[in-house]
This record gives sequence, C-alpha cells and structure tokens, in this order.
Amino acid sequence: MRVAQQQAVDAARNSSVVPIINLDVDWSGPCALGGTVAIRGAYDGDSSDARASFDLQTRFDACQEAEGVLDGSVRWRSRANGTTFNATMDGTIEWRGQGAHDAMSCGIDVEIWLTPVDLYVEGSVCGSPVVSDGEGGGECELAYPSDCECDGSCEE
Repeated sequence: MRVAQQQAVDAARNSSVVPIINLDVDWSGPCALGGTVAIRGAYDGDSSDARASFDLQTRFDACQEAEGVLDGSVRWRSRANGTTFNATMDGTIEWRGQGAHDAMSCGIDVEIWLTPVDLYVEGSVCGSPVVSDGEGGGECELAYPSDCECDGSCEE
C-alpha cells in the first residue's frame, strides 16, 4: 500500500503547477499481474513529507500480484509533524492464493503513535489484538500467540 500511496501522491504533485500545500488524490493503476488499485482522498504536505497529513481510501479490485489476489478497501489516515507520527488504518482485505485452500478475509483496525522515544500500537488485525508496551523499547506484539510478528514477517 505504501508504494501505491506514493505513486498516487507523486501523480497529483506532478499534475500541479502551484506549490504543494493541499492535494486531492484520485489515482488508479494496474497491479503487476492484473486488476487495479485505486487511491482517493486528500494529502497535505511539504516536498520532504516530514510534515504531512493524509486521509486516503485504498481499494483493491482483483489486484493480482505473485503472492495472490487482493480485494477490499482500507482507509489510511496519517499525520507527521517532523518529530511525531500518528496513523490509523481500518477496513477489510480479502486474499486468494494459488492453492485451493489459500484464502482469507482480514479486518484491520489499528492506531499507531510514534514519538521520539516510543512506539504505541493498539487495535486488531485479522481478529487478533495488537498492542505495544509503550515503555522505551516500543516493541509491538500480537496479544495472542501467533506465527506472525508486528513487522509483517511470519514463521513458516
């Protein structure tokens, strides 16, 4: 999603003839192996993105990549001011892989705060609560035992 978000913002910036302050984002592009990803919403930021905020709706329509096909949508809101960062993501994604049993639907409802000294995370991903300790280490972990880590890596 980050790559698609950056492409959408770049496209909006490149179509503007005035300095970037507020952008309306309305972008759609092809996925690697078929289908589309579309991003619509608002973006406000400087050219460095160190101070930026956005409210974007991302929609996957039969978006096929090597790992499988994505459908669904996620609303992604974020604000960065140079030293702190806050983001929320909520929506539902459906994934279908190559195998007969490779499919899942996953709800996302997460809020993230990053300060110069800590990372705070709370919410749920795929029905599992996600929490952080918020005490210096900023370590994030799924509240229930799982094969997946908060950075998205999973053990085989």
